[in-house]
Amino acid sequence: GGAVTALAIQDDQVVVFKASAIFMFRGDGPLPNGDTATSGFTQPALITSDVGCTEPASIVLTPAGHMFQTAKGVYLLSRAGDVQYVGAPVEAYNAQAIRRATVMPDRTQVVFLTDSGLTLLYDYLFGQWSTFTNHEGRDAAVVRWTYHYLRTDGRVFRETVGEFSDAGSRIRLRFETAWIHMLEQLQGFQRFWRLHILGTWVSPHQFGIQYQTDYSPQWSDEAWLDATGLSSSTGWITGGGAATIGVEPISGTDYGDGQYGDGPYGGEALGLYQWRQHLNEKGQSIRFRFEDFEADGFTGASCELTELLITGGVKGNAPRPFTPGRST
Repeated sequence: GGAVTALAIQDDQVVVFKASAIFMFRGDGPLPNGDTATSGFTQPALITSDVGCTEPASIVLTPAGHMFQTAKGVYLLSRAGDVQYVGAPVEAYNAQAIRRATVMPDRTQVVFLTDSGLTLLYDYLFGQWSTFTNHEGRDAAVVRWTYHYLRTDGRVFRETVGEFSDAGSRIRLRFETAWIHMLEQLQGFQRFWRLHILGTWVSPHQFGIQYQTDYSPQWSDEAWLDATGLSSSTGWITGGGAATIGVEPISGTDYGDGQYGDGPYGGEALGLYQWRQHLNEKGQSIRFRFEDFEADGFTGASCELTELLITGGVKGNAPRPFTPGRST
C-alpha cells in the first residue's frame, strides 16, 4: 500500500492509512519497562487494499466514521470497519485537492475545503452533496463554535450564522434534479402537464424554473415566479417569463376573506409558498433547474422547498428515434 500517509483513532482502534491500503490495530502498547508479554498491540489487520488516503488533511471523523480522500474519490471507513464509496455524486471533482475537512459544529454537515474549483459540502444526515463557488482556501478551523477559513489570497473569512451574503455579495441558489420519468424504464411516451411546488417563504426573492426533456442538453426559457412579498407589488423581473401573482405575492391579499369592510380590503393572504407551473410537455423524461434572484439590497435565505409534484400521464410505448437512429 505504499508509505504511511496518516494515522487516526476510531473508537478503540488505531487506523493506519497508506496511499492504497488501510490497516487497523488495537491495544494499550508496551508497559513502561518495555515488556510486551502482558500488554502490547495487536497485529495490524488489513481492512482494504483497494483504496487508501492520499490527502491527510481530508480525514474527518463523523458519527458514521472517518471520511477521507482517496485516488478514487471520497470514501467512508464506517464504525463497523467496512469501507464505503460515498463520493460518487461528486466524483467529477476527484482531481481537486482537499485542503481541510471540517465537521460543522451546529449542523450535520462536513465542508471539504479545496484550493481551486468548487468546495464540497456533505450532509451526513440526508446523505446529500452540494458545492460552493467562490470558496477556495488553504485551511480551515472551528474556533469558538464558528467556522473560519483561510482564503487563497491570504484573507481569513468567518461564518456569520443568519447572514446570507459573501462579504457583501449575494449568494445565488441553483440546483438541478435528476431525470424524472413516470415509467419504470427510461423510455416511453408521457405527458407532463404541470409542476407543483410546495415550500416555505423566508425572504423576498424571485424563483426561476427551467426544464429539459428527452435527455436533451437544451434548457427551456426561464420562467420567474414572483415571491417578492411586501417589498414589491410588481416584482423585480418583467417580461414574458415573469409571472406576477396577486397584488402583493405571498404576503398579499386574497379576495373574499372576512366580512366586507373588516381589515384590509379582501382580507389577509394565507401566506402559502405554493406554485403551479404549466408544462404541457410530451416526452420520455424531464428534469428541472431551479434558482433564486434577489434585487440589490436584499440578501436572505429566499425559500425552503418541501416537495415537487408533477401531474401527467403515460401515453404509450417507447417512441421511434429520429431517422438516422433507426436500423433497417
